[in-house]
Amino acid sequence: MKKSLIFFGTLLYFSFQTSLAQLVANNHFYIKSGTIVSMNGLVMTPSANLNLIGNTLQVSSQPAAGAPVQTIKRVYTFTNPVAFSGSMGVQYLPAELNGINENNLQVGYSSTLNANIGADAASVRDLPNHFVSVNLAGKNVRVVSLVNGQGALPVKLADFRAAAKENSIALDWTTTSEINADHFEIERAADGKTWSQIGSVAANGSGHSLEKYQYPDSRPLSGANFYRLKMVDQDGTFAFSQIRQVRWEGSDVFHVFPNPFVSELSIHPAIVPDIRSVSLVDAQGKEVVVTRDVDRNGVMHLSRFSAGIYVVKLTLQDGSVRTFKVVKN
Repeated sequence: MKKSLIFFGTLLYFSFQTSLAQLVANNHFYIKSGTIVSMNGLVMTPSANLNLIGNTLQVSSQPAAGAPVQTIKRVYTFTNPVAFSGSMGVQYLPAELNGINENNLQVGYSSTLNANIGADAASVRDLPNHFVSVNLAGKNVRVVSLVNGQGALPVKLADFRAAAKENSIALDWTTTSEINADHFEIERAADGKTWSQIGSVAANGSGHSLEKYQYPDSRPLSGANFYRLKMVDQDGTFAFSQIRQVRWEGSDVFHVFPNPFVSELSIHPAIVPDIRSVSLVDAQGKEVVVTRDVDRNGVMHLSRFSAGIYVVKLTLQDGSVRTFKVVKN
């Protein structure tokens, strides 16, 4: 089955103007630089004004002729080559994979009909969202699809697990092949959408042997924790793993103990690297910095202070502050 989108200056302008006010049409039709446009899953964000007047975009649900397993079951064809600079990507459905491993997907394009659709190794895969994109600079594009990069992903991930332990959430993963792999970045989100990197593990890069990795999240969020791996190649290309979710009901690692104390007060050792400074505030409001009294195991040696009530002030590397009221006997 084929669908066609025809680009007429005035007609297309009015059909898009409610959601994309930057689209402009006078005697021609163009997409203004920086505007995101999605047409049947073909997502384009040009870095220069893109003129599409007189062009027709045809969308086929069949793979490219002569290459039954090279492309997915969706191929875009313009009637005329488009001189494109910017980001171009394809939002696909799992049912359209045509037997291709998602880890091998790359954006493919050609400037002429009946030509081999070449894979672009700079493609970025967002597997959880079924989206693959690439940045192009002055390329003539006529045919676009997603193609089989034949193992372009540096890592073949056999397993990825996350489970709550006594004081942390343990992340474990296994690879069966690492070709030019550089490292793994561990990312976490509270909502499964807004991700931040919490750690990194170097890849062993051992070829096709079985490799096992572990990473403990010693500071999990209270409640839901979503995790994914960003698998990075030596040339900077990367792909994401599937997402794992763990609910954390464990105790907060940000606490001090024992309380009351006599001469030593301890911080959970997992957070010591995150601490910028430690200070004590006495009952009169006098603050004394005691960072040098904290050893690498998180033990504060405070025997020189007199008995009384204090506030322990932890200033973290990100500028946030945690305070705790303690009693020294």
